[in-house]
Amino acid sequence: MLIFNHKEIKMRNHCAPISINNYNFQLIVGNLTLAFIIWFIFVVMAFVINAGTLNQTGSFLYIVNSFVFTIVCLSISFLVATFATKNSIDPIGNSLTLGLAFLSGSFVPQALLSDTLQTIGIFNPVFWYVKVNNSIGGITSITQFSLEPVIYGILVQLAFSVAFLAIALVVIKQRRFAHQ
Repeated sequence: MLIFNHKEIKMRNHCAPISINNYNFQLIVGNLTLAFIIWFIFVVMAFVINAGTLNQTGSFLYIVNSFVFTIVCLSISFLVATFATKNSIDPIGNSLTLGLAFLSGSFVPQALLSDTLQTIGIFNPVFWYVKVNNSIGGITSITQFSLEPVIYGILVQLAFSVAFLAIALVVIKQRRFAHQ
C-alpha cells in the first residue's frame, strides 16, 4: 500500500481514466483478496496440524472470528498506509500492535485487567477479538444465549472495521483534492 503514496505513482493514478471511487474500490478488493488468501492458508494449516480437534463445538466460531479479525487488521493497515511513510511504518506498526495488544488482554487474561483498562479496551478491536475468543472457549453447547456475546463481539469488530475503512477513504479523498 505504501507504494501508492509515491509521488510519481500517485500522479499517474490520478490522471488515469477511473474515478476515485473505482480506484479505492480496486484497492480495497485487492487488499481483501490478498488477506483472504493468507487467512485461508492459515486455516488450512490449522486443519492439517490440528485435524482431530477442529471438530469441537466452537471451532467454526473461532474460524469466523479469525476471519472478522483479519478484516479488522486489514482496515487498520489500510488506514495506516494512507498517512504513513516508508520510514515511519515500522515504528507505527510496532507501537500500534503492541499498544493494542497490551490494552486488550492479549498478553494477560482480560479478567486480570483493571476496570480502567477494561473500559479503555472497549475502544479497541483487539479487546473484542479476545473477548469473543474467551466467549467461544466457554461455550459447551450452541444456544441462542451462548451465541449472543459472540455475535455481539463480532458485530463490534465489523463496526471497527467499517469505521477504520471510512476514515481511510475520507483521508484519501481529502488528500486527492488537496493536491489538485
